[in-house]
Amino acid sequence: MLNKIFDINIAINNFWFILSGLGYTLGVALTSFSTLSVKADEQVDVKSTDNTVAEEKHVQTSPTTAITQVEGVEVSNGTALVTKTPTEEVVGQAKEIKEQADQAVEAQTPVVEDAKKHETTTGETEAIAKQALEQAEQKKASATPESIEETKKAIDASKKEVTTQTEKIDSLKEQQKQVQEKKEAQETVVKDATDATNKQADKVSGAKKKVQNAQDVLNGTGAEQVIKEEKDAKKDLEAKKVIVKDAKKALEQSQNADATKARELDDAKKLEAEQKNAFDQATDALSNARQAHKEATSQRDVAKQNKDNAQAVLDGTGTTAILDERKHAQNNLTTKKSEFEDASKKLDDAKRADAKKAGDIAKLEGEKADAEATSASTAKTLQDATEKANGTASALTVAQQNKDNAQTVLDGTGTKAILNERDDAESDLATKKSEYENASKKLNDAKRADAKKAEQVVQATTNLDQATTTLNQAKGVLADAQTAANQASDDLKNKKKAEKTAQETLDASKAKVAGVTNERNDAKSDLKAKEATLGDATTELDDAKKADAKKAEQLDLLDEAKTQAEDEESKTATALTKAQGGADLASTKLQKATTDEKDAKDSLDSSENRLQGVTEERDNAKADLATKQSKKDDAERKLDEAKNTDAQKRSDIQDLKTLKGQQEDTVRETTQELTDATSVAKNAENAKNEADKAVDTLEKQIAAIKNLTIPQLPQNVIVAYKTYLNDASEANKHALNNAIQAWYKGGKYDFGKPQFVWNPKTKKNVFTGWDNKNIVLPIDDTLVDLDNITDEQIKALSHYYVLMANNLQDQIWGTHNFIVTKESVQGIKNIAKNYANENKPYNSGHSHTALNNHGVEAVKYNGEVLNTTALLSLSDTLGGRDVKGTRKATMSQLYREVYDAVLAFMVRDIHANFGHMKGMVGRVKPTYPSAVGGNVSYTKNSVGRIHFVQFAGKNAHTETTLNPATGDRTSVYIDDYYDKGIAKPLPTPFDTTKMEEDLVQAKNVQVSANATHNNAQNRLASARRADETAKSNLATTTKRLNDLLNTQDLTPDAERVLNAAKSELSKAQLRNTNASTAYADLIQEIKDKRATHQETEKVLSKATVANKVAQETLEKATTEHDNALDKLNSIKDAIKRTTAIKDLTPDAQAKFDTAQAEHQTAKTRLKNAEKALTDLNNEITTNSDNLETAKTELKEAEKADKTAQANLTQATSTKDNASKALDAAKDALYKANAIKEMTPEAQAAFDQAELAYNTAKTRLENAETAVNNLNTDLAVKRQALANAVQILKDAEKANTTARTKKANAETAHAEATSTLSNIQNTLASLLAIKDLTPDAEAKFDHATVEYKAAQTRLENAETAVKNLNAGLQEKHKALSDAIQALKEAETLAKATQAELEVAQATYQKADDELTATRKVIAELESTKDLTPDAQKAYDEALEAETLAEKRLSDAKVAVENLTADVKTKQEALNQAQAELAQEEKALEELKAKQAQEEKVLATIQTQLDDLKAQENAVRAEIAKIEDSIKEMEAILNSLIHASENYEVAKETYEKALEAHRLALQTLEAEQAKLNTLLQNQLDAKAQYEAVLLAYQRAYNKPQESLNHRHDSKVEKLEHKVENIEYKLVTDKFRTALSNPAYIYVGNKPKYGVNTTLPNTGSNENMLMVVLGTILSVIGLALPLRRRD
Repeated sequence: MLNKIFDINIAINNFWFILSGLGYTLGVALTSFSTLSVKADEQVDVKSTDNTVAEEKHVQTSPTTAITQVEGVEVSNGTALVTKTPTEEVVGQAKEIKEQADQAVEAQTPVVEDAKKHETTTGETEAIAKQALEQAEQKKASATPESIEETKKAIDASKKEVTTQTEKIDSLKEQQKQVQEKKEAQETVVKDATDATNKQADKVSGAKKKVQNAQDVLNGTGAEQVIKEEKDAKKDLEAKKVIVKDAKKALEQSQNADATKARELDDAKKLEAEQKNAFDQATDALSNARQAHKEATSQRDVAKQNKDNAQAVLDGTGTTAILDERKHAQNNLTTKKSEFEDASKKLDDAKRADAKKAGDIAKLEGEKADAEATSASTAKTLQDATEKANGTASALTVAQQNKDNAQTVLDGTGTKAILNERDDAESDLATKKSEYENASKKLNDAKRADAKKAEQVVQATTNLDQATTTLNQAKGVLADAQTAANQASDDLKNKKKAEKTAQETLDASKAKVAGVTNERNDAKSDLKAKEATLGDATTELDDAKKADAKKAEQLDLLDEAKTQAEDEESKTATALTKAQGGADLASTKLQKATTDEKDAKDSLDSSENRLQGVTEERDNAKADLATKQSKKDDAERKLDEAKNTDAQKRSDIQDLKTLKGQQEDTVRETTQELTDATSVAKNAENAKNEADKAVDTLEKQIAAIKNLTIPQLPQNVIVAYKTYLNDASEANKHALNNAIQAWYKGGKYDFGKPQFVWNPKTKKNVFTGWDNKNIVLPIDDTLVDLDNITDEQIKALSHYYVLMANNLQDQIWGTHNFIVTKESVQGIKNIAKNYANENKPYNSGHSHTALNNHGVEAVKYNGEVLNTTALLSLSDTLGGRDVKGTRKATMSQLYREVYDAVLAFMVRDIHANFGHMKGMVGRVKPTYPSAVGGNVSYTKNSVGRIHFVQFAGKNAHTETTLNPATGDRTSVYIDDYYDKGIAKPLPTPFDTTKMEEDLVQAKNVQVSANATHNNAQNRLASARRADETAKSNLATTTKRLNDLLNTQDLTPDAERVLNAAKSELSKAQLRNTNASTAYADLIQEIKDKRATHQETEKVLSKATVANKVAQETLEKATTEHDNALDKLNSIKDAIKRTTAIKDLTPDAQAKFDTAQAEHQTAKTRLKNAEKALTDLNNEITTNSDNLETAKTELKEAEKADKTAQANLTQATSTKDNASKALDAAKDALYKANAIKEMTPEAQAAFDQAELAYNTAKTRLENAETAVNNLNTDLAVKRQALANAVQILKDAEKANTTARTKKANAETAHAEATSTLSNIQNTLASLLAIKDLTPDAEAKFDHATVEYKAAQTRLENAETAVKNLNAGLQEKHKALSDAIQALKEAETLAKATQAELEVAQATYQKADDELTATRKVIAELESTKDLTPDAQKAYDEALEAETLAEKRLSDAKVAVENLTADVKTKQEALNQAQAELAQEEKALEELKAKQAQEEKVLATIQTQLDDLKAQENAVRAEIAKIEDSIKEMEAILNSLIHASENYEVAKETYEKALEAHRLALQTLEAEQAKLNTLLQNQLDAKAQYEAVLLAYQRAYNKPQESLNHRHDSKVEKLEHKVENIEYKLVTDKFRTALSNPAYIYVGNKPKYGVNTTLPNTGSNENMLMVVLGTILSVIGLALPLRRRD
């Protein structure tokens, strides 16, 4: 190959040298048409190549490419050969082909990438499925019966442990409950101790101030403070008195309110009791009505069935139905009887269970009573023990002090302490005495107050009873007055009606006069006519009677002739009968003789004729016997063959059954897989739809936000607005309005009018949208509760308003200042609530009360613009929800309200001098931020407003400074809310960044969902195919099996054939025997019949003669009879003709009767008419009198009615006054009862003060004794100490005993309380258990009804069966009875239905009333009583007033001491110091007690925390065990279903493997397609760039980019010679110069397409190319040399 390489560069250089040496212009042409070779990949500049592959391209003769080749170009494997100078059109075609190839590659590239991803996914799925298969295989191996059983045991053990731990929790809960009760009780103790300590601290503070005042007075200083303290004390006392007054007033108001509430509650409870009774009655009535209706319905159904049965019996049809009905009735009765017995048994069981429950409840009630008694007893014991312990503790303290004093005295020390103790004891005694006396006074006051309260209660009760009596009397009087008034009113109405009736009656009577007179005159005329008619009828009647008498005589004569003819006919008939009898007898004998002869002859002939047949039968029977024997033998052989065939069939059936069972298992598996695949596919489809919906929703939301309609003001509106701001003249205002209206109306920001379409079905207009459908608002169908709009919803509305308002500000001023902060959101939230709560009409305007009470500390409102929410009220009309009814709207609806408000603030604001527009866009260029909140308020009366409020800092203000030098004032606005960064702008929801991120995530989910959906669909299709195949196989097998099963066994037929053959053989044998016998018998029979025939011939001859004589006699008798009969018939005809003549008398008599009756009627008519006229005259007179009477009675009734109405008014007033008096009496009683009992607390305080006083007395006595002991001798002191020690020991012992008893009492009380609590809980549990008897009784009643109905049904069915055989009359009666019974049953059913409906309505009404009353009671009971808090506040105010009085008293004493002598001042100081010491000591004691109680509380809290911690630990342990159970159950489930799971895993792996194989196959196919397209792209690129270069060279055009994507350029040939190869090519020597060509060679693409060019020529071809080139050069050179 190397030997054949031709150095193209040398050839070109030589060629150019020749051309240049000759100076021939042909060089230019050759330059233009020289062959060009360029690589085309990422750049177009290609280095020259010397390899043979490039050489071979020049000699391709058959191009191989899939692209369209333009004219004059041949393309193959990325190389383009231009054989003809291209035109501009060819270049365009090549460019279009190249672009199409590029587009195809671009389209296919992502497909390949997706295929790669899918292959990767399926590969991963395959790996996961393989791992799951391996695990399933391991699980299957370990799923032994032993491991399964061990797992079950472990689960059971864990569940038992859970039960144990749960019981621990119950125990801990009970302990916690007890400790919690102790804690709550101790918290009350601690609170009381804390309150006491705080009060004592106030006393100490006052005592300190008193000491300080006394000290200042003694020192001669502080006079100013002392006087000031007096003034302050006075002011404080006055303030406290005001507080007491207000508290007292509030207490009275609370008492009134509570009294009213108590009265209303009492009335409501009474009403509830009445309504409950009515409800119970209605419930019973409803139950009875339902039962009655049910029974009636059942009876109706039975009656209908009876009627149908009776009708069927009567019609002769329905026998089968009637018999079936009896059968069904029997079965039904059996069923209903069983149900009845079962219900009866269950009712007995329920009664026993309820009886046991009732017994348990009664037992627990008894135990509860005992436990309550025990608890009360232990509580009393505990109280006594506590009091005893407190007393012994106090005695122990005193004894300890005495012992210490005695010890001090004995030791000779502590004299000062003893003396001080005496002084302290004296001071303490004085204090305690004062407190004791004060407590005693308060106790007496309390007793008097309580006695007064009791008197008030008694008096109020008496007043209430009197008021009740008065009211009842007034009610009675009112009822009587009402009855009288009603009666008077009714009487008045009746009298008016009677008067009117009398007048009408008189008028009617008068109106009848003319008619009655005319009737009398007509009656007279009629009577005359009727008399003439009566005379004519009388004459006609006489004539008729004469004619009818003549006709009667003729009939009598004809009757006599008829009698004679009948006698003659009777005689001839008798003779004829006798002759006929003789003739019939003779004829009968002749016929018999003839028949006998013929029968004998026929019988003889028959027997003789049979002889041949009997003979043949004898011969045939012998032959047949031989044939039947042969058939029997053949049948036995075939039976053996049939048995063998049937045995083979049974074997085949068994094999097919086995196969069918296997295939049924397969079908079940494929069906299950299909079910699973269907479920998975459905879930995948749902997930896909959800993903698609999520993407669609986000895209719409983003598009809606990005395309939101923001009003854009034209420049003329902006100019007009600024002009109006500078000069608010009317002209400028209207100019601004005109500009806005021209901009808005019908423009792109105007929604226009709503559009409706008539719906003929609903007969309503249906809203279809607005005129302008191009306005885009935010989309959010979230429901908004207009009574509770959330913060997030308020933020969104605020931001939407700010978005549009700021945009408008930017248009007008070039900047904006609105922001949304959390304070503005909270502020507008509260303001909207305030507006809603005020519930004012819209025209009430701005509410400063609502605005000022926004409740946000940091800000104040700084302006509001608002608008009505017009479209919310029209929501249902415009196709939306009923906002008024539901008080809910969507966010989209509220966004529309914001949009409309913003437009309204400009478009419809001229009436407000554009104040709203100014508030929205500003009066000047905004320089300071402003927080804005937007919200909707919706009142109870459905008045909607949309508010936009600006907020400033609460201390925002303007500071003005004066320049003294210039006199100029400078104002600065200061707002710390904004200046110090307190206002934090909230992020706007109209930023789509987050939505777009969500959209990306949603699209990823969508892609995944689509892939899952496709996989699920593939699985579903595969499952369907597998299921169809399995079912088809099963159907085939089933058909084969059924065919075999339906194929009759051959053995039975063969046996039947054999039996038939045997039978035929027996018959043949019998036939042969019979035939032989028959032949012998027939010979004898022929002989006998010949003798009989001869005898019958003789008898026939005699009968013939006798018959002839009898017939002649009959003929004669017949003639005589016929003659007599003709005569009789002739006479009868004459009678008929005479009789046919009509009698004249009846018609004449009828006419006479009619005329006579009419004559009598006319007489009567005249008489009546004359009487009517007389009566009418009398009636008119009577009616006139009646009218006068009615008028008189009417006047009296009107007077009585007026009196009755006056009495009714007075009685009503009296009753109303009595009712008010009763309410007042009730209120007084409730107020009296509401007054707190003072004696118990006062008694407790007195007891405590008395104990303290006695203790102080004992302390002083002991102190006196100690002082006295100071001067006694040693023995006395020792004895005193011994006595004190003994007393101390006794006190300690008593105290220990008391504390022990107290502890025991606490334990006993706790146990009693716990026992009582347990009993109460158990009792509550039992009471909560529903009684079983009511339901069981209801079921028993139901079963009883149905059992009776079944009995009746059976009885009726039996009756219907009996009626089948009854007579027609009985059937008619049965049907009639059944119809009657049905009518009665239907009537009863209708009646019970009506009663049921009434009962249901009554029940519903009673239920509604009772529910409403209970609701009122619940509301009243849930309302907290005001009196206790008010009483407490009043008591605290009184106590504060007492302290203030004491303060003032002390202050006055201090002022008086200012002028006293030093001794007095010193005594006052000492007294104040003593009081301070005493108060401080009391304070310390209270603090110690408080600390002790808090310590006890802390201990209890620790116990409670410890119990809770134990509970949490147990719960954690339970959770741990339950998790373990779940794991073990999962393991157990996997073990039990290990084989199934393995099969599933195996199938899943196989599917995953197949899916991966398909993915690889798809990837290879798509990659191959891409490779092809890349090759096409390479070819198209080579073709385009080759023709482009050739075109540019041919027409000297500027060179364009060969690779438009990278803007690489091919420089001119002169500058890039090293990168271009010139090759002169020709196919034939004769076309060397006339057909030049360009070659373009492409590089390999990125996707690894095999671009190795094919070896289209041989070595010899290459050599011919080189040789041809040389010869071409020589051919060019020779002519030149000749010229030279």
